[in-house]
Amino acid sequence: MPAPKVVPELEMELEVAAMSMNTQRELQKLRAQRDDLADQIERLEWAIAHGAELLPAAHEPAQDARRAALDALVSQKGQVKARHSATLRAYHEAFHPVWGRLLKTGYQNSRYAHQMDRFACLYTSHVSNLAWYSPCKAYRGRMDIMSHEI
Repeated sequence: MPAPKVVPELEMELEVAAMSMNTQRELQKLRAQRDDLADQIERLEWAIAHGAELLPAAHEPAQDARRAALDALVSQKGQVKARHSATLRAYHEAFHPVWGRLLKTGYQNSRYAHQMDRFACLYTSHVSNLAWYSPCKAYRGRMDIMSHEI
């Protein structure tokens, strides 16, 4: 078994993450809104581009209504994106004002996290955290899971 990695920054990272649960939920909600708006915009853009071929000329007001709806959706998406970006920036600054989270870059693992995951089967903030475990305890890495298996 490789020696455990000691990551003293991990303790603070876990504390801030626990205190930021509401912000994390808000970020998930905003990201879902952005994705939903993007889907609506794409469908409407397709309808505008191809709808003229499907509709007779008498239905031109329908195209105008679609363009107005598209403009409104694009504006709404911009507002949600700005709110999401500001919330995400504040969330990362709560961890560290310059680097943000130690183990994440945006929604993905940082390079450091990737290396820890790849090379350390075990990591902790303090070696003393292992005091209550038997020296004979077997530590096993978790199973690799792909996106479609979640």
